[in-house]
Amino acid sequence: MKKPHSVASMPEELNLGVCVTPSAIVCRKRRSCSCHTQKTTTSPAFLNDLIGRLFDGYAGLSAMSPECDNRECQGSRSKIIPDNSRCINFAVDGNIHGLKFLFDRGLASPRDISSTRGYSLLRWALYSKHYEACRFLLQAVADVEYRPIGAFDNSPRIIACHFLLEGNLSEPAVDALRAITKGNDYLEDFIDDSNFPKTHRIMLGLSGSDLEAELLLHPEEIDLPDSMGRTALAWAAARNDRRAVVTLLRYGADPNIIDVQILGALSNAAARGHTACVKLLLDAGADPDPPLPSGIKKGSPLNIAAPNANDALRVKILLDFRADVNQASVDDKTALFYAAQKDDAMLAILLLENGAEINMPSSTRDMPLTTAITHNSHHVLQLFLERGYEYSECPRLKGPHLLDATALYADLKTIDILANTNHFRLKYDRHFALGDFRKTLRDRKDVTEKLSFAFGELLRISEGASHVAESDKRLLEAWFMHHASFGAQ
Repeated sequence: MKKPHSVASMPEELNLGVCVTPSAIVCRKRRSCSCHTQKTTTSPAFLNDLIGRLFDGYAGLSAMSPECDNRECQGSRSKIIPDNSRCINFAVDGNIHGLKFLFDRGLASPRDISSTRGYSLLRWALYSKHYEACRFLLQAVADVEYRPIGAFDNSPRIIACHFLLEGNLSEPAVDALRAITKGNDYLEDFIDDSNFPKTHRIMLGLSGSDLEAELLLHPEEIDLPDSMGRTALAWAAARNDRRAVVTLLRYGADPNIIDVQILGALSNAAARGHTACVKLLLDAGADPDPPLPSGIKKGSPLNIAAPNANDALRVKILLDFRADVNQASVDDKTALFYAAQKDDAMLAILLLENGAEINMPSSTRDMPLTTAITHNSHHVLQLFLERGYEYSECPRLKGPHLLDATALYADLKTIDILANTNHFRLKYDRHFALGDFRKTLRDRKDVTEKLSFAFGELLRISEGASHVAESDKRLLEAWFMHHASFGAQ
């Protein structure tokens, strides 16, 4: 039987880039404002060709755009921001108050796009399953149609259609997703555009026929893809339909076909948290680390499973099948980052015991330690600090400044954990405490007198470390040596 083309055989569809909608187009139709005119770009015409050759996606130069006089339009303008920006972290955490604080002060926009992944804030909230935050971003004029120009990525609207068809959702999730898809309007269009073969329609409940009877009649169609390259097995795995997964595998379905998003059935099952389907697919020969087309970086099934692991068993199964524990996503984040992000200490321990690298930085130079601080993951933070002997140098000198991350995000418990460890007492860098971190803290929406006092105490500990005598330094550094020898036993 002839297999459908894999993504690897279609290099013309793998161009990478980030496309930001020009600001003159994102304005709503018939809006009357100074920037919403007949222009299609916001920079002088003579620059468009030059800059267009330098970047795959080009939105014009905002510095040369006319000042807009419409508040709704101002909120709809896009800009590229670092992947560790506050608004992205707030979207990942579902922090609606934090997002509103940034939007009200013009410090972020609901249409901002992350630089590495090319995700909108709505997409970050959607993948993090914070559906109330999704509804808030929709009300703030987030763009449901925005998508990077890479052939392997989708808009929030299409993702919402996928989630609805995959099922197994709570009522609040369905309500939020239907708000993104405008009820059935977009969903019906998505189904029409997907060119679902008969096996898919049976799988998705769009046909009353029997799956096994269809496979007996047309065995050659078992691996037929839809318009996104998804097979019936991929949909069955995403829907946690174990009976259909077993049936399709028994009739010879290929568990290693990848779609245009460079995802296969195993990744779909891992992403949705379907442990039994993950095991069935691995037993049937699914590759735990599918080979990627040349020049493409994409998270493995293990990397995809980690953010959605409500228990560590799914990850353990993948590790038992020799999945690479340090496989990184496009932004260089390993599974350990996601354990830190969601404060899953059991998952973090499992990953560390299987060789997860605690010192591996992301593309934004974040570390698992700073990620735990950013998301106030108290259990994982304590775990990382107790494993201080695994750091090749003092962890407060790696990645983003720990005090800066603390000032931006830490709650009282996080500050208390940091203050009661030796890391801020070691004299590794006498310039470490320099910086206006108090101002950073004062500018937070949730700042309180208790928080300011606790942070001030932490600063005094750190500032005092720069004056520790050399003999005291050696005593403190012995702490690392003690734990190193203990860890080796």
